[in-house]
Amino acid sequence: MDLLNFIHRQHRIPARVFLGAEPVPPGDFLFAVATAYQRHRRDGSFPNDIRVTLGHDLELLPARRVAQDQPGTYGDWIIHPAGFRAPQLLALARLQAWTLKPALRAVP
Repeated sequence: MDLLNFIHRQHRIPARVFLGAEPVPPGDFLFAVATAYQRHRRDGSFPNDIRVTLGHDLELLPARRVAQDQPGTYGDWIIHPAGFRAPQLLALARLQAWTLKPALRAVP
């Protein structure tokens, strides 16, 4: 119920969905929802045993837009020392990339 309230108020999936006390990443949760929806479209019902397969550390498509850490990723930008690398920063960016949303044109 907390999840539904959050979605209705925020119009998005939260950063962590709790199934009981267990946090689930949004990509894995969305995979489970899509699996249940596909079954419903195919069979006209949801699984009887209320069991749905969760994804396992799935990477959502926006994460592909985040640069990979490799030599030269940051170029010769003057604010970075020579040979600068930031693998943890780019890994965090990939985890957060699912929050990117398309800009919607305002209707006057």
